[in-house]
Amino acid sequence: MNRVPSCDRSAWIGRICTVLALLALSACDGPGAAGRCAGDPGCLYGNADSGAEPPVTGGDAGLVPDVDASPPGPNDESGFSADACFNGLDDDGLAGGETDGAFDCDDASCGSAAICCLGETHEACCVPAAGFSIELAACGDPTDCARGGGVFGAPYLTADGLVPNGDGVADGGLVVGDALDPTRDRLTLRATLRADADCEGDCVEVAAFGLGDAPDRESMRITPDVGISLRPARREIALVVAGETLHAWRYDGPADVAATLVLAPNGHLDASVMGVPGAEPVSATYTPRPDRRLVIYGRTENSAARVPARVVSVTVEEMRCRVPSALDRPLAPQVPWGEPWTTEAPRAPSVLADEDTLHVAFEIDGDIFLADRGPEGAWRLRGSDLDDPVLRAPDGERYADPELVRTTSGHFLLLTHEVDGRDTIAVSRVDDFAAAVHFPDPRPLAVDGVADASLRAPSALVTTEGVWVAAVGGRGEQSAISLFLADAALTSLERRVEQPVLTASGDLFRFDGQEVGDPELVRDGDGLVRLYYAGRRGTRWAIGLYVTANGELWREVGDGSPLLEAAGFGFDGLSVRGPDARWRETDGVMELWYGATDGARRALAFAEESR
Repeated sequence: MNRVPSCDRSAWIGRICTVLALLALSACDGPGAAGRCAGDPGCLYGNADSGAEPPVTGGDAGLVPDVDASPPGPNDESGFSADACFNGLDDDGLAGGETDGAFDCDDASCGSAAICCLGETHEACCVPAAGFSIELAACGDPTDCARGGGVFGAPYLTADGLVPNGDGVADGGLVVGDALDPTRDRLTLRATLRADADCEGDCVEVAAFGLGDAPDRESMRITPDVGISLRPARREIALVVAGETLHAWRYDGPADVAATLVLAPNGHLDASVMGVPGAEPVSATYTPRPDRRLVIYGRTENSAARVPARVVSVTVEEMRCRVPSALDRPLAPQVPWGEPWTTEAPRAPSVLADEDTLHVAFEIDGDIFLADRGPEGAWRLRGSDLDDPVLRAPDGERYADPELVRTTSGHFLLLTHEVDGRDTIAVSRVDDFAAAVHFPDPRPLAVDGVADASLRAPSALVTTEGVWVAAVGGRGEQSAISLFLADAALTSLERRVEQPVLTASGDLFRFDGQEVGDPELVRDGDGLVRLYYAGRRGTRWAIGLYVTANGELWREVGDGSPLLEAAGFGFDGLSVRGPDARWRETDGVMELWYGATDGARRALAFAEESR
């Protein structure tokens, strides 16, 4: 897979996304009302002392049983629970029941709680991952300093550092170390830059470091995504973003300059220089891109007999953040049969794993199909071909939005049943799921005692409380996603909370301003329940995310921006929707399946979010 973050498949997409992100309104406290888990964290996470037998985890492959899912808590050993960090009460700040006026994630005691940190990139929410520090003069030669990166131009070492030694045509320098991922990691880059004497007249000197592309040829100018450049001839130290000077500090040298860049995955940067009187820190934004390299670069001309400007040392500190939008996104569709494109139109994938087999259900033209991928990696379509679905809708009717779920009562297929333009939820119980070529006709699911309640696009997650089912009601700007509860046999649905989890925002600038749909419930590696969903603005769909610790209060992840949107080109160039996710416990990866279209064809694909 290729690392393709949201808003960065092309330069113009990135610019548009930046503008929309600044204009969008945040809705971080979804409406939810009191429900059955109020005040009882064990209701969601399971209680090993309760004597209750938890159901087998289902609905989403790779999830650990609920009884083993521990509620996340802050790392400050305050003793407050994850529920206390997102329950709408001021009960998470002080001991002894005192209040401090700060609620939930705004309280300092919740600073590193998982419910508050998903999608956040400040230091308290990220954990140390890797890093290195190099005193350049200690290297045997420039190649040793590169740590496997590479040398370009003709840099050379002095007694106390490295002179990049570019010329009037091209920069010289080093690519240091392995690739870095600022879309997922919080990075701190430090360097000491040194110039011994003023560079006046016709001389040109630049000693710089930054994050950018590795040079793809021997002679070129470096245009960093972000960097700091010491320019003695201009008497300045420059903060460079996308190759342009964003800010310049006055430099009257000679002096050592200790420069620091702190880069967050959300695009925020802090830059500072020490050793220069009156140099105030600067905050700004830039566009993070994956597969970046630390680059030491610069030029040296007419330096006479003095030692030119040089880089004395560099340090890289990496902190891993939980950023659901930092996805390894495919450049081609993944479908469960031979050809990468098909004249058929698959949509709405649903994924379930049984031991070493992955099952994917999907809809084509109103019928439901199922494919299996065994340990050898090959796909097998249930039925003889694409004219032989596992579930065929009666003439004039339509089956859509399949959802595979496994409970203690067996395997089930939930779906939308459309008759004469009206949607209801139906369920088919499959007794011999591993071998069944055709599924039994589905029966309707009553909702709050109403046999033909108008709902669609069900998603199921097994908890110790029962089976949570998210579903969509209403159309367009009246659409809403609500949460229901069922028993293990999926006998009927009853509303778990009175108010919808979320509705179409009505905001012209948000991706979900005109419609919401396609909910997907999944538990992640922190024990939180995520609700992925599709949102529409105009004709384009994108995928967003909410998260909860108890099913009642939900926090939006992304401040109004989608975590996966149309690429602008390729198989997913127009829209992405129909999310379905599974947490892979074996390698700590969230696998996000979705349906995509380029406006003419549809395909299925999945992206991966690494832990």
